[in-house]
Amino acid sequence: MNNSADIKIANDGWQYENSLKSPLVLDPPKDMEQLLQRLNAIVGRSVNELAVLAGVYMPEQSRQSRGYSGQIIELFLGADASNQSLPDFVDLGIELKTIPVSSDFTARETTFISAASINPERYIPFERTSLYSKVRHMLFVILFAPKGLPPAERRILGYFFFQPDKDQLAIMEQDYNEFNELIFSGRAHEINGTMGNILQMRPKALDSLTYTPVRDTEGNTAWTTPRGYYFRQAFTTSLLQSLSASQGLQPDDLAHLKELQHILMPSEPS
Repeated sequence: MNNSADIKIANDGWQYENSLKSPLVLDPPKDMEQLLQRLNAIVGRSVNELAVLAGVYMPEQSRQSRGYSGQIIELFLGADASNQSLPDFVDLGIELKTIPVSSDFTARETTFISAASINPERYIPFERTSLYSKVRHMLFVILFAPKGLPPAERRILGYFFFQPDKDQLAIMEQDYNEFNELIFSGRAHEINGTMGNILQMRPKALDSLTYTPVRDTEGNTAWTTPRGYYFRQAFTTSLLQSLSASQGLQPDDLAHLKELQHILMPSEPS
């Protein structure tokens, strides 16, 4: 590892910290009915509309707006977990995630779930992890965000709730245990995005100069980038496909998304 003074050390269990400074402050939803009311109030709105209503600055560049859409959605829904290792809606036990989709209604990226401990003192069973508490009941907000669309023009298409079934939880637990087997054998640095069936463990840090300590195969301290648990892109796309089937989404509906892309990006091919 480079010994440059620019290198930052992350504590195990780090959290990505970023928040909007808005005069709009909503209490957490008291029940599902209130959460649904808030969801229905933002469906169809663009990120820029929400920014104006919230009185916050809307970044113009995609690089500056990383995570912005998710934060502003959290603001309008009243998510209250902040950076704690708890579901976003603590009292309801529901984790909030945003899925950016292309005009073919497929997920554009992997979905971050939680930070991963890669230097644990002891093994923690899957059912006792923050990862498990987050995946048990999830709210996905679907964001229309085809490649090239300015962040301000991204638009909320809808939402759905997801609770994994017994088989899906078993696969997630298997993925979790396989990652931990590598961690406890001093091979955390070998974990990469090709591993895992539903879950991935991938680098997750403010920048590429952030490192965290791990044990190597000899029990000595080594250094690697912090990691996080993610849903694989193919898995979130499969959830969207299941939603399409259950809601009776027809080819004409996808054509409307193509048309919306053409309206929002007239100089770009649809």
